[in-house]
Amino acid sequence: MGKIEPFEKVKLFVGCLYAQEEFFSKACADLACKYGKIDYVSQQLKFDCTNYYTEEMGHKLFKKFVGFEELWNPQNIYQVKIQTNLREEEYALSQKRRINLDPGIITLGNVILLTTKNFAQRIPLQEGIYAEVHLIYMKGKYHDLPWTYPDYKTECYKEKFLKIRNIYRQQLPKD
Repeated sequence: MGKIEPFEKVKLFVGCLYAQEEFFSKACADLACKYGKIDYVSQQLKFDCTNYYTEEMGHKLFKKFVGFEELWNPQNIYQVKIQTNLREEEYALSQKRRINLDPGIITLGNVILLTTKNFAQRIPLQEGIYAEVHLIYMKGKYHDLPWTYPDYKTECYKEKFLKIRNIYRQQLPKD
């Protein structure tokens, strides 16, 4: 029988999708107040892999990833998705989002996204929030899965997650 151990803490990140930099800056300030010091911000990336957000947010969209210094107990991570959804509503104008905040976590073995939508591969957490492994880490790089979003399949995104993973690895307690 396996021995039950506490979960290893995880690295919180948020993918921020926006059309105007001012909303990214405001969201970063709010996120830092809520989740602590930001220790990683990616460069601005064009978001053109899908038209899913075009009607709501416009045609020229960008994405940045931010990582947070404080490590999290994964059993509480569902709360971040609830809070980021509330932030999106606060920033919205006429019920159209001006920023999309997609939180997730990084472990040494994977990248997990949090969502409110249920599908076969998603694991229910609490309060209507699901978790989905989106990328797995093996042999020094990230690999996608059949349901991985197209942008997360790109080498550019995988490089960003490798950088965040390296920061996380340095933050873990040394045995």
